Amino acid sequence: MNFYKHHIGDYAKKTPHLSIVEHGAYLLMLHFYYGTEAPLPKGRALYRLLRADSKIDRDAIDSVCRQFWTETPTGFINGRADEEIAAAVHQREVNRELGKLGGNPYLKEQYNEPGDLYVADIGNGRVKVGITGVGWAKRAYGLSKTYGSRPVALAVVRVENMGLSEKAVLDRFARFASGEVLTISGADREQLILFSLSLGTPNMPQVGAAIHQPNRVANVVANVVANTQATAEASISPIQTPDVREDSVEKDSTDANASKNAIPVDPPDPRKQLWDLGVSLLGESARSLIGKGIARVGESKVGSVLGDMAARPTADPKAYFVAATTPRQDDPARFRTA
Repeated sequence: MNFYKHHIGDYAKKTPHLSIVEHGAYLLMLHFYYGTEAPLPKGRALYRLLRADSKIDRDAIDSVCRQFWTETPTGFINGRADEEIAAAVHQREVNRELGKLGGNPYLKEQYNEPGDLYVADIGNGRVKVGITGVGWAKRAYGLSKTYGSRPVALAVVRVENMGLSEKAVLDRFARFASGEVLTISGADREQLILFSLSLGTPNMPQVGAAIHQPNRVANVVANVVANTQATAEASISPIQTPDVREDSVEKDSTDANASKNAIPVDPPDPRKQLWDLGVSLLGESARSLIGKGIARVGESKVGSVLGDMAARPTADPKAYFVAATTPRQDDPARFRTA
């Protein structure tokens, strides 16, 4: 045990006559007993364990043993401490079984309704799988209090049944799980993200919504997505005849003369912006990864994914990109040809 309940009132009633040295001996013995959940050694082994260097220390240990501990063939035991240890062992078993089921079943029942399923990196190679009906932002704040650092969303998906969706993820990746926390990396983590995204509609924060990213980055992302979509629409739009009015002729002539002296500026290339953004987020070596993503779902979708990633950084950007640009089985984009 790393923790035990020390009832000050009960302890004070039974030990008012002890000396300072005896109090120290008793508490040290309790600490070792709870920590090992095993009988304490006898004789000189116990003296060495408690670092009893003087006769006063050893006499104090002997006195405490006579009053509060029971000697057995295997060592000294304490009845009250045994009750606390038994209760803690039972609770550990209950928690372990509940963890296999995805948490307290009585609390989970109320979440069998629409909401968000999330997969979040909580550091040290651990991933938290959970559900929330209040939105990712509020849930992330709660997780930061629990785990000591701000979690990074790997996937946030809107699902019809939160409880069943969470159970599906935990069942599929049970070999990595301890309760709702998974120790998972590499290709297995990519599969976890991909499977979670397949259960519903991605509900990641919108472009520019994250407060931790500079506005300049958000604006660039929005422009890339908008320009990519506009380019696609322009390629299929019919040619339209401009509406020329008489009162605009003079103004157009003036503008034309002024533009003769202007320095020509090439319009931004949305495709280049898309690739530059992708390289900045995924690395120079990820160009083939970006190209494969475009081949699977098209430039517009890839631009949206990169926008989400820029607005909300992920712990494993390559894994998230692959998962987010892999069409689900029911997604018409999977039939797209290059």
